[in-house]
Amino acid sequence: MSDPTAIIVTVPKSQYDHVLNKKFKFKGAGVIWWSLPQLPRESIMLDSEGYVRLERCYFVWDGAVRAWHQIEDFIDEDDFSIQGCPRWVGDPIPGPAVVMISTHHRLREPVPMKSFQGFRYYEPKLEEGGEG
Repeated sequence: MSDPTAIIVTVPKSQYDHVLNKKFKFKGAGVIWWSLPQLPRESIMLDSEGYVRLERCYFVWDGAVRAWHQIEDFIDEDDFSIQGCPRWVGDPIPGPAVVMISTHHRLREPVPMKSFQGFRYYEPKLEEGGEG
């Protein structure tokens, strides 16, 4: 695999309502977050402009990849932002976690995938849908 540009996570059945009805853990400033068991090693790799190189977090539920959010940042185990001073200062996010822009994007065609624990790196070649 070439350098991944995304991660993918499974939404547990107990969390379907949060994703389907967009009831994510909202942290103001237009961002949401999703807990991870550990940070992706790629999360600490920044591009030439100082932004996290991973761009998207895709979500699997009901046996398929169905949606994504743009990654804003990652929070480490000590609750520090990988990119530096986050725009949600004063409203801490417990790490490890991925912080995403709150705009929800649905795929036009779900891509079959079995559920799994944790996260996987992903090089998306998915047909994207509109915001949903």
